[in-house]
Amino acid sequence: MGARLGGPLQMVVVGSPDYLARNGTPKLPADLAAHRCIAFALTRTRTISPWEFIVEGREVAFTPDACLVVNTLPLCITAAAQGLGLAFAVEGLAAPLVASGALVKVLEPFRPAYEPLHLYYPSRRLVPPKLRAFIDFVRANSHKLRI
Repeated sequence: MGARLGGPLQMVVVGSPDYLARNGTPKLPADLAAHRCIAFALTRTRTISPWEFIVEGREVAFTPDACLVVNTLPLCITAAAQGLGLAFAVEGLAAPLVASGALVKVLEPFRPAYEPLHLYYPSRRLVPPKLRAFIDFVRANSHKLRI
């Protein structure tokens, strides 16, 4: 069985105003090849996660030639806010820094929406009370948890 934990995930490309002033603002996903990109990779696999876009109705993946690779999205966003480059991150995580002006969203017309996060478990009939409480908590607070 599965429980949907929030709404669709939105990804954004963000950079600091200082970085964009020094390096220009990308207009197309292909422009990212000329930019410093801060990439995310899982520690175990060390594989850089591709950045996905919708270009002319098709999904296009871009794997950045990263200037910096980190293993947490908050660190990725923090590095972008410090002017080190552009980051591809979950919109909810970047939202406070975008709202404060520390980060600016770019390439918005090309961003895809991803399926919501789901939690899968073996049986709907035998959901342990602690698991049910966790699912209910995450559903009720997904907007606060930025997922």
